[in-house]
Amino acid sequence: MPESAPRLLIRPHQPTGAHVSVVALTGELDALTSAELREAVAGLAVRRERPAHLLLDLTGVTHCDNASLYTLLGICQALHLVGITVTLTNVGGPVLERIRSNSLDQRLPLAARLRNRSAPAGPGDGT
Repeated sequence: MPESAPRLLIRPHQPTGAHVSVVALTGELDALTSAELREAVAGLAVRRERPAHLLLDLTGVTHCDNASLYTLLGICQALHLVGITVTLTNVGGPVLERIRSNSLDQRLPLAARLRNRSAPAGPGDGT
């Protein structure tokens, strides 16, 4: 039986010498795939040369359920405790709508341009 493609692709990237890491997400972020994200982000937090800032790039996220929104909030709060600032970037329409419908737009660290938008962000917005 062939192995199916992962529902969530997590691509971490930290330029050499940079104090910023980017984790790009593609696919579905839900209660099951959120565990993978927590593990990937925890790996950044325990590194000797951990970043001072983490950008979670949600450009490729096609689905986000309520449980994963609260996972994102927990990740942001936990990393803050160890000195890593998190910003959610490139938050697309369906994800941004879900964030707003759960009144989390003031609690999640959205990129500044997203926080003040009345319409959902388009491709490339939010960095």
